[in-house]
Amino acid sequence: MSEEVFTGVAGQMRNSQWLSSEDFSGPHEFTIEKVVQFTGETMQDGRKADGYGLRFAGVKRGLVLNATNRKTLVAAYGVKVGAWSGKKIVLHVVDGVRSPKGGTCQGIRIKETK
Repeated sequence: MSEEVFTGVAGQMRNSQWLSSEDFSGPHEFTIEKVVQFTGETMQDGRKADGYGLRFAGVKRGLVLNATNRKTLVAAYGVKVGAWSGKKIVLHVVDGVRSPKGGTCQGIRIKETK
């Protein structure tokens, strides 16, 4: 057996292609590479879902687009999704986001667009 000291963020311990609140210690800027559509994706709570997400330049994990973040992008960059590529956004974590399981949790929001 081999082992090494791990000093990354807790979110890196998850086997997921999507960002979660555990991946952030503060606001972080990303450049949108593309918008993707997915089907049958296993989400953090184990349920299967279809939806849309953002992929970022130079980053392995993307962001699942929920209604709130999608509306923020539409307000900033318009309804033509292809025009979002190359745009910069800042993501941050907020408390009190409605959880798919019920109740509230931490969630990722687009803080600002540039």
